[in-house]
Amino acid sequence: MLLFISCGGNDEPIIDGGEHGDSGNTEQPTVTADPKWWGTEEILPTLADSSFCYYNRAFLLDRLNSKDGRIYYRHQQETKDWSYFWNHALIILMVEDRYQCVGDESLKPLISELLYSFLEHEKNPSSNDTHDWTWNIFTDDLLWAGLAFIRGYQITGEERFLEQAEWDWNHLYNQAYDDTYGGGLWWSVNKESKSGLSNNPAVSMACYLYEATGKTIYLQRAKELFEWLYTHLYQPTGGVDENISGPEPGKLTNSYNVYNIGAFIEACNALYQITKEPIYAETAKQSIKYVMTECVTDEGIMSSHRYDGSWESEFARGMGLFVHENNLWNYETIYTKGRKPITYYNWMKLNAKVSWERRNKDNLTCNEWAIRTPDVPIDAPSNRKVWSALEMVSMVVMNQVTPEKNPMVISKK
Repeated sequence: MLLFISCGGNDEPIIDGGEHGDSGNTEQPTVTADPKWWGTEEILPTLADSSFCYYNRAFLLDRLNSKDGRIYYRHQQETKDWSYFWNHALIILMVEDRYQCVGDESLKPLISELLYSFLEHEKNPSSNDTHDWTWNIFTDDLLWAGLAFIRGYQITGEERFLEQAEWDWNHLYNQAYDDTYGGGLWWSVNKESKSGLSNNPAVSMACYLYEATGKTIYLQRAKELFEWLYTHLYQPTGGVDENISGPEPGKLTNSYNVYNIGAFIEACNALYQITKEPIYAETAKQSIKYVMTECVTDEGIMSSHRYDGSWESEFARGMGLFVHENNLWNYETIYTKGRKPITYYNWMKLNAKVSWERRNKDNLTCNEWAIRTPDVPIDAPSNRKVWSALEMVSMVVMNQVTPEKNPMVISKK
């Protein structure tokens, strides 16, 4: 298959190689921006490279073009405003996915830059303390950030990132955990519901903290939270309910979202990598099968008409890490309501390929992979006519976790 890379869009972003502007009162070190991040010298003809570089051309601002002389992902096209807390954390996780799954060593300094920019942009507005995120009342926001920082530590070895991840964990756990509904973490300080998104990422984060520090309390917390999820939100079908709320014993929503299930699969895999207990792997497989059969089009594609958020990225990450780390590329399963046979790799490749093919003139694809992405949003909130970075990140994640060729197929010379 020929891959035609140059398809319009901004092919010539301005890249500044050194310091520019006022960096402000920050602990952020300065590194040289690498043109590879934007593909200004060359974009290799792979879906992973193409999707990543064109995404960066649309949303990654260098020091010369950013608002404050830092490198960060902007909130949406045609602005210099940085992405908000949890949005930016999810985008940084995409960069970390590329490092982990593609092996792009050029990304270490970018990940450091992004995390230090995050600290500065999200510092406590009252005290200007870059350690203090107590102003954010949402547990899932804090977890996405915590995951970005602990994974950033695993990649770069920078102690500042581990320090922030541990602070974040201690704060959110102490704030959100109690025995209502038998355990689990509240979604916010308002204590209206305990959701999958305030617990699934917590399992993964606790596992990564355990791997980084050896502190057994983190593994204990991960197991406890998984047990609560398994007995309260997980369904025998593999679906994972959105949340539980109301007077005890609580009421479920009977809503099973792709991103929530994906975060649950990552949690299963994180525990399986540490313990090798079969229940975690088998549960992950059941949840993957649920999405592949119940949450796809007749074509077998994940797709959602959704603005102001992601949809597929958490599932792509959860499944991608599970398949990568357990070498399950040729695992045979079923997909679509027709229960057609397929391997994990072939289904991932199908979604990666189709999501790229449905891109717009800027080589960006929104959450609705079933159709071509419009060049401008058609019915977005506030009638905006530009795309946000988070709406376009899922296709990029899908293509980072999916290799160009099946790793278990031996090429014939």
